[in-house]
Amino acid sequence: IFSHLEEKVTYSKSKYQKQKAERNLLIISLLLSTGIRISELCHIHLKNINLSNRTLHIMGKGKKERILFLGDQITFSLLETYINNYCFQSSDYLFPGKYSIKPLSEQSVRLILKRIVEQNNFSRTITPHMFRHSFATMLLDSDVDIRYIQQILGHSSISITQIYTHVSHSKQKEILSSFNPVSVIHSDKK
Repeated sequence: IFSHLEEKVTYSKSKYQKQKAERNLLIISLLLSTGIRISELCHIHLKNINLSNRTLHIMGKGKKERILFLGDQITFSLLETYINNYCFQSSDYLFPGKYSIKPLSEQSVRLILKRIVEQNNFSRTITPHMFRHSFATMLLDSDVDIRYIQQILGHSSISITQIYTHVSHSKQKEILSSFNPVSVIHSDKK
């Protein structure tokens, strides 16, 4: 997806096309690098972005607030460039909707993903929630404590976060190859 969107930015024929391509690349990058919900993404206010601290102030479900650090340099650079180039209108949303007083709709983000899938002939649908799921799974695969993941995702309960604790196929393969008890027993005998 990233390479397709980067090509769209590079080969844009107009300023409008370039803005939309950069916006779409930023949307995908934010979803995957922060694990935020689509509703949270669509409602990011410019005033809730602190570029000097590299943080996003997120208003989550049930009006719960959290601060997310933008640790990925590529995402941060995309955000900084996008804000500097396109965020000087009267709208206070990072991603303004068609009439700029309202945010970009969740349905619009789903349509953007649908278009990307169609243009690349992907065999399956891609949803915004898949990025959140991938984010959580990749953190778990990297042995990040589930309590930190809970806080980053904005879950009120650890039981909600545990949905992501199914062991991924690749992690399972790694564990059962590298740490298999039978292998350990045999290596101890040598």
